[in-house]
Amino acid sequence: MEPTPNHGDSGSSKRRRLDNAATPGTANLQRFVASRTDSPIAHTPLRLPTNNVDDATPESPDDLPHTQDPSAINPIQLPQVRDASDSANTTEFSPIVPLQCLPPVRVNIIKRAIREVYGFDNPRQFQIEAINHLAFTDDSSLVLIRRTADGKSLVPLTVTILRGGITLILVPLHGLGSDQVDKAASSEHGIEAYYVDEHKYDDAKVLEERLSHYSAEESEHNSILLFASPNSLKDGSRWIKLFRQLAVDGLIKTVAIDEAHEIEQSGRSFRTEFVDAAKSLDALVKSMPTPVPRILMSATFRRRDYATVSKLFNMSSPAILQGSLARRNTEFQFQVFGDPVKSLLRSSSTHMQEQPDMQQLWYCNSRTTCEGPLLEKADKMIDKYLRPKNIKSSAHSFTGGDGLKMKSGLIDAFTKYRELPGESSINPDGTVTLPKISVMTATSAANCGVSSNDLSTAMHKGFPFSMYDLVQEMGRVNRTQQLDNCSFQIHASLDCFVSSFVRLMTNDEYGERMRTVAALTEVLRFLIIPDRCYHSFIETYFEWDSSAKVGCGDMCSFCKGHASGFTGVFKRMQVVGILTKQFREKLAVSGEDLKRALRDNKKTIFTVVPKTMGPIHALLLQLIANGILNISVSDVSKIGQPKLTTKDVVLKLATTVEDGIEQPAYMLVSTWRQMTFI
Repeated sequence: MEPTPNHGDSGSSKRRRLDNAATPGTANLQRFVASRTDSPIAHTPLRLPTNNVDDATPESPDDLPHTQDPSAINPIQLPQVRDASDSANTTEFSPIVPLQCLPPVRVNIIKRAIREVYGFDNPRQFQIEAINHLAFTDDSSLVLIRRTADGKSLVPLTVTILRGGITLILVPLHGLGSDQVDKAASSEHGIEAYYVDEHKYDDAKVLEERLSHYSAEESEHNSILLFASPNSLKDGSRWIKLFRQLAVDGLIKTVAIDEAHEIEQSGRSFRTEFVDAAKSLDALVKSMPTPVPRILMSATFRRRDYATVSKLFNMSSPAILQGSLARRNTEFQFQVFGDPVKSLLRSSSTHMQEQPDMQQLWYCNSRTTCEGPLLEKADKMIDKYLRPKNIKSSAHSFTGGDGLKMKSGLIDAFTKYRELPGESSINPDGTVTLPKISVMTATSAANCGVSSNDLSTAMHKGFPFSMYDLVQEMGRVNRTQQLDNCSFQIHASLDCFVSSFVRLMTNDEYGERMRTVAALTEVLRFLIIPDRCYHSFIETYFEWDSSAKVGCGDMCSFCKGHASGFTGVFKRMQVVGILTKQFREKLAVSGEDLKRALRDNKKTIFTVVPKTMGPIHALLLQLIANGILNISVSDVSKIGQPKLTTKDVVLKLATTVEDGIEQPAYMLVSTWRQMTFI
């Protein structure tokens, strides 16, 4: 009996089929139950030796760290923390022992564990230094900041191998937990891994029984990695009582927080469970009979993020390991169009024809758009360019509304792109063959977990909500840093900015509205009125090393000179005259009215008359970014309400004070920063 293919299925049919796929944690638990006996399962454990490894003599030259081989170790210099404005002081942090100063046998133990369990022969320098810092000392802590796909997750996995017991890892989003389980488990070496949130009903009871019977004796042979969402760590959750008992019994030996920036960025009024989860983890650590290693991990972790987390989760003067966030072999493109979807599709078709065997990721801030119109366009693109080449692939959406099994299946399918034959299908035994995904349409939910070595292009229709989202999205591309012709693109318009503004202004909490709108405006300024290389700005923004960054040369829109082309050269006083006329009798004007006024006068405004609406959208975005125009809501009673729409958004003239005199900002030449006018 042949499997039933899904060609021609609707998006909902695709989702239902993937929801039937078994999650990695469920499969791990089934394997454990099938092999369980009355006595603990015995494995040959890789554990820290009882003798003094610092004084031990290596048995052979193979035991020595090969520090002279640049392909084996990627040198990284610990950055100095100098920016006092973010309330981080160098005295808060502990030094970390550099690789060249480590006892050779320690390095050999670490390398052997990584090689035998996960098959990596050449661990990176930061991985060895981080593992050494955590595995050999009980009361140690580390802030690990490395770009996406650098191998951060290998650190807690290897520490678990060496220390034994249970490692408890807080993960912010569902898909990330399931993805990590698949990478972490190794039945051959007695390493189990479970994402507790994916275990429901009878399955959850089996896992609870498994954990409740875990003992100190078994911890000498079997290690367990437990991944948990913030909801699983809050009071009243199904799992917190069991976590507390495991902590008191001394069976939790390591604690980590992945994507730690989410606690500061999303842990205020929007997702307060992140803050509560950090506090809960701190309480677990304090209840343990012996202090345990603690790890914070993120690719986008600023000093202010650390300041927030350190108040909730005691890190005891942590060491810090941060690498460069540079992704300069990925071209950063920013473009403004009247119809950004059309621009995105044009770029996508070019890449699909030039690189038909590579994947694309299309971002959008709207779940409805991702699951509807954008997904339909992706399907049509595949039908047009890939099916004639006999590439049997499909498009799928990935949003926050997807269920846990759905997210797990999509992450697995996207990662295993090269291995999969084609469309998804239901096999005779009821199992599901995962689809080969060429294009994924996604919201920011994809930022924690979605990855593939074959993703060469990511594009965002509209504006990312924050610099954090922007860098996380860019980090999906070219994860191995081995691909050619890779790009991260943002296709935007005034309408996109207005839509994002409306979404944020529907939040009913004032402080959260102001914070998120400020973050969105920061992204707008970075993109539309740049004063330096996009790549160097991102590196300076997130890296704790305050040294100056040089430009990328020709791998971003700014360095290619495209920023001056957002609007082309225009006559400033002509624009001033139009603004004066529009606001002469009105305090507020709609964006549509201003676009219309600029379009009707484009022959007198621009030195080269634009053929599209892109330069007009760009001009208005620059006026907003420079504080010449303020974006506002006409009916303030709708602020914080779901009934707020884009029709309620208006633009107002901003004022500024110079020499004690308040006047419209547009009257001062100094306010027209990074704009190309005469």
